Amino acid sequence: MEDAEVAVIGMGSMMGTIREVVDELRAEGVKAGMIKLRLYRPFPTEEIVKAIGKVPVLGIMEKAYSIGGPGAPLYMEVKTALYDEKNKPLIADYITGLGGKDTSPEMIRDVFARLQKIKEKGAVTDPVNYIGV
Repeated sequence: MEDAEVAVIGMGSMMGTIREVVDELRAEGVKAGMIKLRLYRPFPTEEIVKAIGKVPVLGIMEKAYSIGGPGAPLYMEVKTALYDEKNKPLIADYITGLGGKDTSPEMIRDVFARLQKIKEKGAVTDPVNYIGV
């Protein structure tokens, strides 16, 4: 994560696949990173802020959504954790795996490609996205 320019944070079963994709992207020269969240409550705000560090673009990948909310649960928690931070990253939410569907390496690569575009634009145009639905 020290030199990551785009990273994702998530939890659960898809994180092993994300790790493999991050390793492949790094081998290809992409400065990708990931944070595996192992505990949701109490939410580890200080640890999350420290782990994100100076990453300019962060994607939240999760297998849940919040009906009527501005995003899925992990997205809202991370945005709240970073609320008072001066150098917060650009953040986008990627909801995947709904209905028990697998999250493929291709889907994860697509998320990283989208994060690269956000980095190039310097702005998030679609804060909440559904992948593979």
